Amino acid sequence: MGNYTGILDSLTIKFTEAHNFIVKRPHVLKDYRPIGDALVLLNTSNIQSLNFDEKLKEGDIIFVPSGRKLTLVFGSGKVDTLPMINNEAFRTNPEAYAEKVVSDEPIKSPFGSFTLAEVETKAFRSINFYTSLDLPSFIIKDASRIKNLIVNLAREANHDFLGNTKVLRAYSEACSVEVFRYLVDNHMFTEKIATKLNYFKDPRLIEILNFVRSNISGDLSNSILANVASISEDYVGQYFKAHTGINPQDYVEYQRMQRALELLKTTKKSIREVGAEVGFRDTAYFCRRFKMMFGISAGKMRKKDTVASS
Repeated sequence: MGNYTGILDSLTIKFTEAHNFIVKRPHVLKDYRPIGDALVLLNTSNIQSLNFDEKLKEGDIIFVPSGRKLTLVFGSGKVDTLPMINNEAFRTNPEAYAEKVVSDEPIKSPFGSFTLAEVETKAFRSINFYTSLDLPSFIIKDASRIKNLIVNLAREANHDFLGNTKVLRAYSEACSVEVFRYLVDNHMFTEKIATKLNYFKDPRLIEILNFVRSNISGDLSNSILANVASISEDYVGQYFKAHTGINPQDYVEYQRMQRALELLKTTKKSIREVGAEVGFRDTAYFCRRFKMMFGISAGKMRKKDTVASS
């Protein structure tokens, strides 16, 4: 337990977004892919998921680690007869199928309603913590503390309360920690978590992570990373994947895309300039990889954030 406490204390946790959604009509949301870690609180019982065999109930929470995919079915009827929307459509135009509602309490709907909160949890300020544990999406049941935190996140995010930035950060930190407590208390993925967390103590891994973060636009090939960690080029891929759950070049690309996402949100630089700043010489290739990673084009992501902030 002591080791877990130290690791949790070292995490960087921040709020991404939170909304209440009322579903307007039956449909399938296919391959929703969160940027942060997503918590989907089901406020009605007429929502199911193709990711799980068991039937979901009102009050259940689905936890989706960053980068994982989730398919939700709203309303009754056979899945193959329902309209289907993808991740990009949901992120750019969710109002076509589900209405965002500003409410202090979750609202019921004949086709389903849910509260979505996304929270980013990073180890070493760069690795997606829950993804690095190699966890799949999973169901959280009978967790009133987590449920209340999700509701509070949505309430705080959709009101202009005094000091809400600090409150959102505090709720987000509590939410992420409560999820980890739930895993430990319910003995879920115990061996996998223990093994992965033990890897975090390796100083060679920390050297690689710090180097990538500091040289995001430079040469981050396996040969360079191997030299940083003083291990062989042939072994660096196997070593990094064993420690983090992903290949080193996948990690490099993800960090570049995260930096690109930040630039799109906080600067007026062109997409070409953003791509170049994070290490992509070919703008078209950068755009393809961005959409593949986030399920939405760089241009639409910028428009989405512009609308959200206006």
